[in-house]
Amino acid sequence: MTGCGFVFNVLAMRRFLLALCLLSSLSPLLADPSPEARATVVIFNSNNADSAALAQYYAQQREIPADQVVGIPCSADEEISRKEYTSTIAKPVLALFQSKGWWTTTPDLRVTDTKIRFVALIRGMPLKVRSDLTGDIAPLSRDEASVDSELACLGFGPIPTAGPIKNPFANRLSAIVDAITEPGLLLVCRLDGASDKTVRAMIDNGLAAEKTGLWGWAYIDSRGLKDGPYAEGDNWLTAAATQLRQAGVPVLWDKAPETLPLGYPVTDAALYYGWYDGQVSGPFADQEMRFTPGAVAVHIHSFSAMTIRNPGAYWCAPLLERGASATVGNVYEPYLTLTTHLDVFQDRLINGFTFAESSYMAQTALSWMNVSIGDPLYRPYGAWKTSQVKNVWTQYREIIDKSAGSFVMAAPKLADAAKKTGNSMFLEALGAQQADEGNLAEALKTVDAAIALEKAPLIKFRLGWEKLSLLGALGKQNEAKTYLLTLLSSAPGLNQTNLLQAVHSRYFAVPTPAPAP
Repeated sequence: MTGCGFVFNVLAMRRFLLALCLLSSLSPLLADPSPEARATVVIFNSNNADSAALAQYYAQQREIPADQVVGIPCSADEEISRKEYTSTIAKPVLALFQSKGWWTTTPDLRVTDTKIRFVALIRGMPLKVRSDLTGDIAPLSRDEASVDSELACLGFGPIPTAGPIKNPFANRLSAIVDAITEPGLLLVCRLDGASDKTVRAMIDNGLAAEKTGLWGWAYIDSRGLKDGPYAEGDNWLTAAATQLRQAGVPVLWDKAPETLPLGYPVTDAALYYGWYDGQVSGPFADQEMRFTPGAVAVHIHSFSAMTIRNPGAYWCAPLLERGASATVGNVYEPYLTLTTHLDVFQDRLINGFTFAESSYMAQTALSWMNVSIGDPLYRPYGAWKTSQVKNVWTQYREIIDKSAGSFVMAAPKLADAAKKTGNSMFLEALGAQQADEGNLAEALKTVDAAIALEKAPLIKFRLGWEKLSLLGALGKQNEAKTYLLTLLSSAPGLNQTNLLQAVHSRYFAVPTPAPAP
């Protein structure tokens, strides 16, 4: 009896453990998915086991129904021909959407009704479709494109393979699941990067940031352009900086023609918008640099996403390697006005839209070069109105909000907050705003107060760099030279030392004696 009871107990325990395993594996199906999750399809390369595993991981984290995680066999190359795109991606995806009942189509394959709005392409799927055209081609008659942008308009029926088409979702202000817009439109993003580890970190960090909201500095690096064909890009960054400040996000804004230099300390970076280097540069080339979890980082350049599998090439891949959870870029030459408009992008993000909605609201064209890399359902600011988190960043936002966005009104409160918390961020943000408004003398006083308060070497160096810039802008050359030498004596690292030495050589070089007669 004892032996039989033991066998029975073992069998019962095995059944119990098996049931637990089944329940665990089915948990995403038993949960109640959000409307966005129910409207999301996850597509992976079924020829790639790692792609399948990442797809399952993402779907579980977002509670996307299991039958909406699908694999198609295709090339693992980043670049494919248009023939390959049509035969191995476009046609299988169309057939899949029809067979699953996700799309209702007309005889010419134009979608009239849809259940799907978001698509997450998983690492292992091709990135771009190369051109089939030869000879001289007019700029807007080219036929290369990103796979993502082509899929976005797959449900539009027959469209030209060459040139961009109008994006019906551009500049919208309604969520895609509620919007009355082209039913064939798909908001296609990709979870991709140099490694599976990078992609998992993008997913995990974004989900973590969603719970409390995305907090930290916004770094804006414009070029100081006032007119000409490229002023549009600077206008986007100017509008984004203004939006962020009014929303209570502290901003550090560089307007010099050059990009931020190597050695400039980027700390607590929740946002980065800049341009226009061809390859990753400045602080973002430093492999030790790290963004705040969930950060959004974008560098405008024609080929920023030419590849996203090389962690050191162009911009998108390196930014993701530094810990950003989302970025946008271009796989081929897009022309500035057809890239993602970062003012619209930031406006939609700060107003609680998903990453996919924000990026597509900011794109005027489809069937073009754009790519959005990140969790399509990620809402970096979705928790801002409900989060109970209290930290210096929320305190800063509360001060700005209660001052109706006026830094003149906020100044005493920011100084008081810095004194009570011992955190120089309040004063650094105030000084940056004063400098941007042209109140340089007041900005210098504010930065001096921040320097006196700060203990962290890198942040203290950044404040010193800001003071040095203010001294130069005020025409105090002798003071600037003396202060530069003081900074050199206390530089916290080699990159900072090299940066200061370059400034010294440029502005305070000892004249070379004239040759003797």
